[in-house]
Amino acid sequence: MRGETNSEGLMTKQRQIVVIGAGFAGLAAVRELERLSCNRTDITLRLFDAHPYTTMVPSLPDLAGGRLAQAFLTGHIERLLGPGVTFHAERVGAVDLDAKEAIAGENRYAYDKLVLAAGSVTNLFGFDQNLEAVHTLDCLEDANRIRSEFADYMRRCEQPLAVVVGGGYTGMELACNLQFAGRSFDPHPRVCVVELQDRILPGMPDWVRDYLVRQAASRDIELILGASVDRFDGSSVVLSNGRRLDDVFLCWSTGTKFAFDDIRGDCERIKDGRLVVNDDLSLPGHPEVYAAGDAAAIEHNGRVLRKAVNFSRDSGRRAGRNIRLAVEGRTTPPYRPVDLGWVIPFCDVGVGKLFERLPVRGRLPLALHYFMCGLRNYSLSNLLFYWRTALGALGPRRCNR
Repeated sequence: MRGETNSEGLMTKQRQIVVIGAGFAGLAAVRELERLSCNRTDITLRLFDAHPYTTMVPSLPDLAGGRLAQAFLTGHIERLLGPGVTFHAERVGAVDLDAKEAIAGENRYAYDKLVLAAGSVTNLFGFDQNLEAVHTLDCLEDANRIRSEFADYMRRCEQPLAVVVGGGYTGMELACNLQFAGRSFDPHPRVCVVELQDRILPGMPDWVRDYLVRQAASRDIELILGASVDRFDGSSVVLSNGRRLDDVFLCWSTGTKFAFDDIRGDCERIKDGRLVVNDDLSLPGHPEVYAAGDAAAIEHNGRVLRKAVNFSRDSGRRAGRNIRLAVEGRTTPPYRPVDLGWVIPFCDVGVGKLFERLPVRGRLPLALHYFMCGLRNYSLSNLLFYWRTALGALGPRRCNR
């Protein structure tokens, strides 16, 4: 904490509150904390993100496939913040819990309270072959790169084949969007999904997998199960089952991990790097640090919550509110997640479950997906665009070849 002089000429201790990440969780936390920084002169609130904009991450596959334009996926961070927040367009690559510092390159920022909401990135699980030719889908730049380079690939390739490694949510969405992107080219691309397990979406119920398997088959999307990538020379892939795929456009979507690995100090993390938290989202042994969204391993009903937008927003809001309460000397209540359900978009249909009770299939869940993306968006124009898209999703099918 640093000293400042108040209106009466007395020295006050300046409290530094730092939020890392301007995604759903980070922005929700900041909105709660703004009330504190605007009303108190002894509070400095800082928000860090590597980009000057925030992104509607669930729509990245649509951008990669050319379904949606970039303008409707983003919001400029500084325009979303109140006057009580200082924004730093810097990537925080490490946190020292003992020194109470966030580290961005050569810069170190001390904190009295911290919200870790940095999100997650693709987990390559040690794969390191010709990564310059491997396409991930973590951010806006990745989606634009896929969109541009896939078009170049389609123009030059006589027998185009898009290979998506990973049969989870993002992998399946990306596969159908690549097929959509290739419809304007002749020949149309073949698309296949390579999944290490013996089934796609291994954590999902059988009825969900069966539905998506049928949808993939109806669109000639091949599912290669029980296989992984052994070798990739930058052009051709050799799978663990011995099959060779030549001149491919390779995308990687095998799960996610914590956005950065360098967290110094004593903390507990689960397999994908998420931080174990108390029920009020603070870190055990570090009551000044809170984690939210994809950074937090939040236990609920005996298991860790899945990564989802509604949990990110709500946990970010609770983390920010609890810091505000702690600064005011009040009790910090636990985070109680409310599960609104989930939807997996797949081309012109979707599948999901609402409120963990009501299974939905077909065009309605796809429309609900776009409706919620609009509701959670960053401007009125974006909201209206997504809601028009949601209405369009209820119309005639557009994706079959």
